[in-house]
Amino acid sequence: MKHLKTQVFASSLLILMLIQLVPAFAQAQVKTENYISVDNSPSGLIWTGKLFIFPSSEDNITKLYSVDPHDRSINRFGSTFAAKGDTHIAASSGVYFPASYIYATSGDQIHEISADGDTVRVFTTPASGADVVGLAFDNRGYWNDRLTAVTKNGAVWAIDKNGDSEKIADLEANSPPTAITLARDEFGDFSGHILVTTADGKVLAVSHTDHKVSTVTQISEGTPKQILYIQTLSDLYVAEQNTGAIVKIDRDLVKDHLAEIMVVSEAKDKTLTLTAIKSDRAGVKTDTITTGLSSDIKGASFVLDGELADAIKGPEQKGTDIDPLLIIIPIFAIVVVVTSIIIWKYRGF
Repeated sequence: MKHLKTQVFASSLLILMLIQLVPAFAQAQVKTENYISVDNSPSGLIWTGKLFIFPSSEDNITKLYSVDPHDRSINRFGSTFAAKGDTHIAASSGVYFPASYIYATSGDQIHEISADGDTVRVFTTPASGADVVGLAFDNRGYWNDRLTAVTKNGAVWAIDKNGDSEKIADLEANSPPTAITLARDEFGDFSGHILVTTADGKVLAVSHTDHKVSTVTQISEGTPKQILYIQTLSDLYVAEQNTGAIVKIDRDLVKDHLAEIMVVSEAKDKTLTLTAIKSDRAGVKTDTITTGLSSDIKGASFVLDGELADAIKGPEQKGTDIDPLLIIIPIFAIVVVVTSIIIWKYRGF
């Protein structure tokens, strides 16, 4: 009897140990590679096509920094930009706005920063007194290639390259917005729509035809912090705030969800869940990509293979352009002189 009790106790202990190991085991399945340690505390991350840009806060003042893949150098970006509180950033692809220009929020303002980081200016203030909580570019023309934004009061905006803001919708949600992106062509009934997440887990859509607001789905795992498109032929990079590192996530993590929408949400226990959303003729389907990730992750961005390879190579080294005439004329002069000497020497023949 005593032996039986010992076996039961041992079995129970083993089960408890296995239960405790499940979250760690699940997290261990996510293969990562430390790309670079930035020593700052990144609170976000975007890829411009040439550089990584991340915000970092100190004493409630947020500054921007760049990482150049060519030499892994870390530099202050937009030296005069200093925002109070959280900063949200987006990079222009050059469709309508200047290529690789950065747009960064500071309270209710959006700042424009040139591609080299040398020029910073206040670009627009969509709604005075309402903080901008998300930015996303329209690169498919559904919104006339404008910059879209969502403010804390639930208003959604479309902004042209001159900084003129048009209010296109009021979410009228019971919970404040947290992030914004745009659905691509292959997103079923919501193709081309603006997608906005709210703190209570809703994913809302603003129609590009009549600007009406509808619900796409409800995220069951925590509060959405970021929403983004899962690109093909790319790797996912994330910024870890406490470790001060930019980390590459193995692409196998999202291989079954390419061209879908991904929501990064934070649970009450401060762990993160990645949820994929697929929309097609069959309707909307959500699927948990992974869960139990550290809440230290504060920003995520997909980086295309070709763009990163070009950025690592750096600027092309061009040779000095030489005018062909500078070579031809001396050669021609030499030929004339030699010919003249030969003719003079044998002039008697």
